Amino acid sequence: MAWLTRDQVKQIVCGALSEIANYDGDCEQYQIAEIDDQYLPDFGNSIQDKMNEQGFEVTLSIPIIKEKTTISDLINYVKANQRRPIQ
Repeated sequence: MAWLTRDQVKQIVCGALSEIANYDGDCEQYQIAEIDDQYLPDFGNSIQDKMNEQGFEVTLSIPIIKEKTTISDLINYVKANQRRPIQ
């Protein structure tokens, strides 16, 4: 099975953003700093859950998310760091 494409990862990350920020536009330029700190754990967990549903894992923590500037940066991180769960 192939890795998730950037577009597939974008759908996952933007879907998680829309859950916590009620955002429905093109999320790529959305600034990570605009996400309230209290919602960052839910945001990260949602991305991880959605990745798991697709058969992949990604390590995300609050510091990893906060070091990104835009959602586009986070999409690129998730795409580059996706992996298959160890069976």
